[in-house]
Amino acid sequence: MASIFAFVGAMLVGYVAIQKTMEMQISVVLNQVAIRMLPQLDFRYRNVRVSLWERAVRINGISIQSLGERESLRIERVSVSEVDWDTIFRLAQTGGMITLPRTVRVGFKGMHLTPRLLGAKPAALLKQLGYDDIELSMSSGFLFDRSAKIFGIDRMNVEIQEMGRLSFSVEVGDFPFPTDRDLIALSRDPKSEKPPVPEFADLTLRYGEIRYDDFSLVGRVDQMLKNEGMPGLAAVIESSTRLPASADGFVGQATAKLKKFIATPEQSIRLSTRPSEPLPFAAIGLEALLGPDKLAKRLDLRLDVN
Repeated sequence: MASIFAFVGAMLVGYVAIQKTMEMQISVVLNQVAIRMLPQLDFRYRNVRVSLWERAVRINGISIQSLGERESLRIERVSVSEVDWDTIFRLAQTGGMITLPRTVRVGFKGMHLTPRLLGAKPAALLKQLGYDDIELSMSSGFLFDRSAKIFGIDRMNVEIQEMGRLSFSVEVGDFPFPTDRDLIALSRDPKSEKPPVPEFADLTLRYGEIRYDDFSLVGRVDQMLKNEGMPGLAAVIESSTRLPASADGFVGQATAKLKKFIATPEQSIRLSTRPSEPLPFAAIGLEALLGPDKLAKRLDLRLDVN
């Protein structure tokens, strides 16, 4: 029994030691990157935390300040998580060789944007809407499936406290990924190498979704327009969707749903597309020439308000 406890204890000590070693290595890399890439900025952070169990790295208490300026951009946490195990093992075997993971999730939590950082005009508009300092959080999952040539964005969420949350997902096929050799060359000298730019005509759309959850922004914008003697948001949408489309087609139905969303804000609205088969982006452009309703049918567009 004693030997079992000793073994478990040794495993725990080794687990903690590996995490602490990784935290120190990441801190060294962060400091080197800050000196090399951000020479005009004062980049600071409180600590780095690694969780092997969660496959996550978290950088806490970030402050970025331009030299000579008093105002700083503050971020509570930056995290990288959900890295696939194959990539983790490959990094361990190669001693940290630069590679493209199959899956990864990146997040920013508690990014504080003051009026001075936002600029005079955006800050004035936000104040008119009743917002002062902005607290923003963002997270997104990414899929880099080089064997299937599929690039995906999984639930890219951008949330602004008290305003709303915007979510976006997409899967694109026939994506020309850079090789590990390209990535290594780019990391050594970012100016000498450029990642390959995908050919627009070769890409295919497999799936897409965009969703907005309103906390208060829609109602405030609508009221601001009316206070200034302008038509409300519903009238703006009505005038901007006067397209040659039938009332019972997608455009007509979408206009009615948008007006319903504006009339009863603090709801969610979701637009999604899932073609019956991957659709080349070039074909999407040609379909658009045939009219919005035909394009919507080809893309299997759906607009829902909840």
